[in-house]
Amino acid sequence: MIFLALWGVFILLSLYFLFLGANVLLTRKPYVMRTKYNFYVVFFALASQLIIPVRGVIQLSGSVDRDIDWFTMLSPIFLGLFYSVLLFFLWKTMQGYSVIGVDEESFRTSLVSVLTQLGLPFEERISKMRLTSLDTDLDSAINAWSGAATVKIRDAGHRKTEKKIAQGLQTHFSNEKVTLNLRTSYFYILVGSLLFLFSIGFAYWTWNRDSFWNSY
Repeated sequence: MIFLALWGVFILLSLYFLFLGANVLLTRKPYVMRTKYNFYVVFFALASQLIIPVRGVIQLSGSVDRDIDWFTMLSPIFLGLFYSVLLFFLWKTMQGYSVIGVDEESFRTSLVSVLTQLGLPFEERISKMRLTSLDTDLDSAINAWSGAATVKIRDAGHRKTEKKIAQGLQTHFSNEKVTLNLRTSYFYILVGSLLFLFSIGFAYWTWNRDSFWNSY
């Protein structure tokens, strides 16, 4: 079962990255998504790293003839604590929405257009916009080289407005012709393809192992 679980994780991760990259390349439109989705990907990737150490602990606990290997027994605990701290930090930082495949100038123009359509007066400042009617800040940043941007409202009480802004951006991208930056899309396609090829190799390797069949 451990081999099937790992194989399933690899397949899901490869499909996720392939979907993100292909979405922008095929539609020729930037794609807006919740940043939390990337957190879930990191979560599953890290969780899969605990499968083998936990399996080792189970095997040791079921054997009365072996001496206790304290490193093997305690490593899942240390890894679990490390991953928990890391995931908590990522959960707090991965807020708002991410935009893939957008050009720097197109992103700024689109965001201003959406805020105007939603009737949200704002004051532009460095790396943020002050939404004066809501008395809060809208953080917006873009990596000009990769074509990846983020949008989030600092005040958690305005998540509905944040969602409306994200939906407005996606609608704007769908209806208007905007300049694309496809570097992140190519990166996702490459990563997804490599993971998919690795998944095929892993499945072939697993299929020819006696330990796989002995687990059934």
